Amino acid sequence: LYNTCKKQGITSQKVDAVQYDLEIDAKDLQHNLDVAINKLAPFGECNPEPVFLVRNFQAKDVVVLGDKHLKLIGDNASAIGFFMAEDASIMEHIETNKTYDLLGTLSYNCFRGKATPQLSIQEIVNGNEIKSYYSYC
Repeated sequence: LYNTCKKQGITSQKVDAVQYDLEIDAKDLQHNLDVAINKLAPFGECNPEPVFLVRNFQAKDVVVLGDKHLKLIGDNASAIGFFMAEDASIMEHIETNKTYDLLGTLSYNCFRGKATPQLSIQEIVNGNEIKSYYSYC
């Protein structure tokens, strides 16, 4: 979508409406959810990945990777926001042991032989206020 908008000369802007396919609670970020999603694959232009609004994700730990990427580590899953650590307006609101509502797609983080569910963050929702990194036209 971003490239299509860019080619057409449409400038991106922050939107107040959050679009997602399914709302789930953070405790539901489990392996069986990813298995169900993989049945919908392959994903592409005509079949986009489902976007989830994940409620109540408690960041037990906050890590900045390579001064660019934000990683939130929860009890049974993690969430990563690529290039979000470079945005001071986002980072000033991020704290350990704080609960967030996150918008993103689901995948796995494989590290040292262990696979855990991971959300690729598109937006961090704070109440009614949307802190957006990716802007859509």
